[in-house]
Amino acid sequence: MTLVTEFHQAAFEPEVVRAMTTAYDRALQELQDQDQPELVKEVLAKRIVEAAKGGERDCERLAEIALGRPAAGPR
Repeated sequence: MTLVTEFHQAAFEPEVVRAMTTAYDRALQELQDQDQPELVKEVLAKRIVEAAKGGERDCERLAEIALGRPAAGPR
């Protein structure tokens, strides 16, 4: 399943998909390697989708969650 498919199947508004995509790109950049194995990319995407389903909309926090870092408190 591709990143776009994963995000769109979850039925998010376009602005949320943009935030999720930005978070995904930032998480990959943080890993210092765009050529991560597909499993790593899938885990990042699934974590972002789950956080967004839970109401998170901030791309920075979504990226932190994708990387397995605890999310900061509410802003």
